Amino acid sequence: MRQSTRGTLITGTDTGIGKTMISRAVAAALGRRGLSVGVYKPAETGCERINGEFVGSDCTLLAAAAGAKQTPAEVASYLFAMPAAPLVAAEAVGEKLEPLKIGQDYQALRARFDPVIVEGAGGLFVPIAERFTYLDLARQLELDIVVVVGSRLGCINHALLTFAAIRQAGLRMRGYVINSLEPVAVDDPITPESNRKTISRFTDENDIGLFPHVAGGDGIDHETLAGLAEKHLDLDVFV
Repeated sequence: MRQSTRGTLITGTDTGIGKTMISRAVAAALGRRGLSVGVYKPAETGCERINGEFVGSDCTLLAAAAGAKQTPAEVASYLFAMPAAPLVAAEAVGEKLEPLKIGQDYQALRARFDPVIVEGAGGLFVPIAERFTYLDLARQLELDIVVVVGSRLGCINHALLTFAAIRQAGLRMRGYVINSLEPVAVDDPITPESNRKTISRFTDENDIGLFPHVAGGDGIDHETLAGLAEKHLDLDVFV
C-alpha cells in the first residue's frame, strides 16, 4: 500500500482566504491523477442543523472533491453551529474538543488513504482546545504545512509572520499558494502577482503557485478546480 508521504495541513494567513477552495482543487486534481486522496477537517464551525444533525458545508464539498470515498460525517471530528474558533464554538455549548480523538480520527484516515489533505480553520494560532492550536495539531500529527496566502492588503506581513512561526516551531513547510481573492482591476498597481513577487523577495520558502480568481465560490465544479490546480499549482508538492 502506498504510504510515502506525511499528511499535509493546508492553513492560511487569515480566515476567508480560500483554504477550502484550494483544498478542494488539490484533492480533485490528485484524485484525477489516480491517487487515493483522503480529506480531513478536524472541526468545522458555522454549521447548519438539518433534520436534527449538524451539516458542515466545507466537509460536504471536501468529500465530493476527493471522490466521495468518505461521507461528509467522516471528514470532520467536530461540528458546531457558532461561526467562531473551534475552542470558542465548543465552549459556547459546554463542550470541548479532544486532541486525542482528533489524532485517532486522522490516523484512521491515514490507514485508508494516501495522501491525506487536512484543512485548518483560520490561521495557525486559531485555538482548537485549551493551549492547543493548529500549530500544535501539525506537530502532534506530524503534518507538513502549506500556507494559503489570500492576496489582499496586509497579506505580505501576514504571510511572512506565518512562515516565521512555522520555522520557529521546527515544522516543515512545503510551500505557499497565493490565492486571488478578487478579479484584478486593470489600473490596480497591487495585484496577486505583485504580492507574489514581493513575498518571494523576503523568503526562501517554496512558491507553489498563484491560483486565479474563481467566480462562483462553493458552486464551482470540482473538475474545473482540478484543471486550475493542474495548470497553476505545483501538485508534486502534495505527493
